[in-house]
Amino acid sequence: MSRVVMQAHLRNELTNAKKSHSVLTDVGKDVGGLEESFSPVELLADTFASCALSIMGRIGGKMGYDFVGAYAEVATDVSSEEFRIKEIKIDFHLPKAIKEEDRSKIETLLHEKCIVGRSLNDDVIQTATFSYDA
Repeated sequence: MSRVVMQAHLRNELTNAKKSHSVLTDVGKDVGGLEESFSPVELLADTFASCALSIMGRIGGKMGYDFVGAYAEVATDVSSEEFRIKEIKIDFHLPKAIKEEDRSKIETLLHEKCIVGRSLNDDVIQTATFSYDA
């Protein structure tokens, strides 16, 4: 279980009871926030990338690949008029050592096994690119 507590300036502190760890979220300055920590939108998109990397690392590890140092760059396109995320763009940078014949297996994990991505509304466009340069 987690707990979310509103603080001043529209900042929230998210605490995981099992792990005794906290994360702060801020909204933009344009709506009265501090914009010093992740926004909820950024956190959602980054969590999607984190989930995908974890799944790729787990399955890729079973295939003999080391994913330490792999990373993702994440961007979002938000519609202020509709109050929703239109698109999440993730550029994955995966290990150079992954053989050409194994790449498609690892790339399909994004849509087949990532709980966060599979839980997003179908209207949210999920764009992913894969570079093998990490």
